[in-house]
Amino acid sequence: MPATIGPGAPIGLGQGIFRADKSGRISIVVRPGDSAPGGGIFDLAQNAWINDAGDVAFGGHVAGEECITEGQDVPGTFIFCAESVYLKNAATGNIQSIAHQGDPAPGGGLFRVAFGPVLNNRDEIAFIGDLTPAPGAAETLGVFLHTGGTTVAVARPGDPMPGGGHLLTASNSTLDYHLNNRGEVAFGAFLDTDDNADGIPDTGVYVGTGGSLRLVARTGTVIPGVGTIAQASASFATSAPTPLSGAANNDLGQVFFNATLTDGTVVLLLATPR
Repeated sequence: MPATIGPGAPIGLGQGIFRADKSGRISIVVRPGDSAPGGGIFDLAQNAWINDAGDVAFGGHVAGEECITEGQDVPGTFIFCAESVYLKNAATGNIQSIAHQGDPAPGGGLFRVAFGPVLNNRDEIAFIGDLTPAPGAAETLGVFLHTGGTTVAVARPGDPMPGGGHLLTASNSTLDYHLNNRGEVAFGAFLDTDDNADGIPDTGVYVGTGGSLRLVARTGTVIPGVGTIAQASASFATSAPTPLSGAANNDLGQVFFNATLTDGTVVLLLATPR
């Protein structure tokens, strides 16, 4: 869409979020120029997630605030500023700020960026928070959950993880975590261990719920009849923060993810709670 403000202005483009109903009618959720909570206006909106009530969680950037590109800005081709997390209520039309650049993060530090919201039918929101001290970005990432009007940490860098090791960083990919309607967050992560001595940080898939963590699988997990996991990732990622487990969970508590075995085979796995 045409724009005269924000990171898309030099190429005459802006990026907003729209909702189509079952009859094909399209309405605006948020677009450049709309008012943002706390003052200012949005110049970019992206990474939207809608629930069954029509509420929409999204990532947005406010004009005039620092534009953190994380090396993803491609002038003339790609519009990007790292985002903050918002929720728009379908019934009232109100937009609420959930986690904003510079906000204090649960457990300490500040959110350099908060991005990639996943919304369930209870209006709980899982997202990734970048805890990297300025001026850096995307170096140390945690997993957070907004629930009951409060944001809590699911897993932060340095936290001990079930099965061994500590969280090195969560993923920088919006395809590596998910939230079901039971409030359980499934996610992939890099660890501070290298149990198989391959020179790559171990990776794992976990579920966080009610303040506790459960291991699904990690480097070294033996899958009977399948093989041993070398990386809980679709590739041998050589550096953080890009584990690519594709972790996703459903309302039965099952967790779907991909992994690379010690023989180099990439497999799709489904973990079902007993």
